[in-house]
Amino acid sequence: GGHKDGATAGAMLAPLMNGWPGRNSFPCGGRLMVGPNFLHCLGTLMMMLTPALVFLATVCPLVALHAGGTAAYAIGAACVVLLMLASSLLLRASTMDPGVIARREPCLVTASSASGEGGEREVQAVQRGSRGVVVNGHIVSLKYCATCNIYRPPRASHCKTCDNCVDRFDHHCPWLGTCVGRRNYSAFVGFILTTTLMDSFVMGTSLFVLHLEGAGGLMGMSIFLGAQRHPDVAGLAVFACLWLVFLLLLSGLHLVLLSSNVTTNEQMKGVWRDRDNIYDHGFLSNVYLALLSPIPESVLSPGARVALDIEGGFGAGVGGEGSAGATHEHRMLSVLPRV
Repeated sequence: GGHKDGATAGAMLAPLMNGWPGRNSFPCGGRLMVGPNFLHCLGTLMMMLTPALVFLATVCPLVALHAGGTAAYAIGAACVVLLMLASSLLLRASTMDPGVIARREPCLVTASSASGEGGEREVQAVQRGSRGVVVNGHIVSLKYCATCNIYRPPRASHCKTCDNCVDRFDHHCPWLGTCVGRRNYSAFVGFILTTTLMDSFVMGTSLFVLHLEGAGGLMGMSIFLGAQRHPDVAGLAVFACLWLVFLLLLSGLHLVLLSSNVTTNEQMKGVWRDRDNIYDHGFLSNVYLALLSPIPESVLSPGARVALDIEGGFGAGVGGEGSAGATHEHRMLSVLPRV
């Protein structure tokens, strides 16, 4: 009751997941936050798991045949370690808050209207005007988000897919199924780098095994002969090669961007094309800020509660039949501390 004031009087408190205005979901009791395309993440996981299993089933036995069981176990273990590392980084990046900025609802319910006395709604809208902050000695104008009713911090942007403003918005990743922002960018970069390493390992080992199976003659001819004997390994090598081209381009792009502290969003919009990047602190500092700096605390928490404006009665807001549709009939007033 201590959290209720004039803004939330007469409104009900409900778990965050029941009143979140964006398109995210909150599995595991609100401990995780996933985007609206989480199935894409599971598809990415399957695309990593399938070739790894094929590698263990087809390539490792051939390694044992040519180099002994110890070498086969070592190569298999290396593949499993890389797979587990890449998978954990994928799941971490796709299930954590990317840096969502809490929105401010323009309409707050009054005590009289919430109690059914027919009172008018009290409107509290952020006044739009010219606002700015000083960043590294430069004045940066703050952009107003009409959806979230806030002035966004510098480099933040509103993701239309997730329907949230995200701090240091990089892009909405189709492989993760969620946004990449300040809080999960390091996990995202770690994911693409470890996936590139795993794919290179699978392709290189597969090609070398085909070379050995082709009687060890000239590299090109022996690989061709080995592919005729083991089309399954050859197919795995081709699959890995095609993905490696894409992964190398993606990894190279993000290494170049983070080395100069530029986001994908800024690069696509050409923000720094004709002027100096005021966020560039030098290569080492940029790498540290992007990958090694402490992750800011999330504005969300598993025990967070939201104050909901009740328009259809208490039962229409949380749980029960029709709650999915009724959620859109409520307006989140504010995110309150854990109670």
